[in-house]
Amino acid sequence: MNSDKQAAFRDAFHELDGMNYHGDYYAEYHGELGTILFECNAGNVIIRAIRIEPREEYYLDSDCGFQSEEAYYFIERGVDWTEGTYSLISETQFFTNWRERLEYDDKDDAYSFFVQASLMYFAAVANGDKKEQTNSRWDIENATKYLITHDAIDEMIELMTIYEQSMYWASRLFVDVIPEYAHDTANRLVEYSDNPYIVSHTKRLIAHGRKSLCLHQIS
Repeated sequence: MNSDKQAAFRDAFHELDGMNYHGDYYAEYHGELGTILFECNAGNVIIRAIRIEPREEYYLDSDCGFQSEEAYYFIERGVDWTEGTYSLISETQFFTNWRERLEYDDKDDAYSFFVQASLMYFAAVANGDKKEQTNSRWDIENATKYLITHDAIDEMIELMTIYEQSMYWASRLFVDVIPEYAHDTANRLVEYSDNPYIVSHTKRLIAHGRKSLCLHQIS
């Protein structure tokens, strides 16, 4: 993209900003920092990103991912249309790449993604954002697979003791691995949580568990 096209590209986003555009967009960056695909909102806040070259790295919101200093610099500075070259990509293209991820750097990395995606999920529930609920749920379930496969019992238990958002998902997704912790966590959420969304979700979870138990006993 030459300077003239880049200027026009920036002008288009300024125009969208002036029209109170609030949607996310997806773009691909090429420059000294490598090749990075990213999901960004109208305020130039990067939500998700994948660094493809020179190494594969993943980033989710503000608290996890991207191990290299160069990749973090890309996030911290915000989108800089004057550096490198950019092209718009489709949402489908971005998430096709995002959902190729099967591995994490370690248990702590998967743990961090689980926590952040749990927070994002319930924020999306409160905002009525169905698309983000779907995306966050995939992130949660993908991290769950890694934690279970790598027998991360300590991490699973800790996820049931921190944020209420992660407590809900941990009690739901780890119930077959550590049922006693999962049931206790769900009951504590209903009793002590002040978040109506979490309480209602947890009540449905408990009711579903009781129904499944009854059907199992009958069979």
